[in-house]
Amino acid sequence: PAYPPDGRSLLDPAWERDRVLVEYFQDAGAGSIGPWGSVRTRDAQYVEYYGPDGVTLEFREYYDLQDDPFQLRTLLGDTSPANDPPPNELQALALALAHDRSCQGTSGPNACP
Repeated sequence: PAYPPDGRSLLDPAWERDRVLVEYFQDAGAGSIGPWGSVRTRDAQYVEYYGPDGVTLEFREYYDLQDDPFQLRTLLGDTSPANDPPPNELQALALALAHDRSCQGTSGPNACP
């Protein structure tokens, strides 16, 4: 390519971040996929789907990437609450997602990770 790559693989074992924020916010011309935000760690993927306002939480998903690396079955919202992740882990992921969605810059009280 004429330009060298400007990023690196998120699958690289030398990855130094403890999580990555991924989000999508529907534009007026898009299809039926609404806004969502997600935090991916080495072991889990946590996803929140929002209402049209981009804030109201409508649905959540949680994937254990050790047991389900292809994210084929969410452990939240299924018919078995017994397989839900521990509440403290779920809360930590939800707080990390909320922080990452609102962080700004690389320094200061609301710095991005």
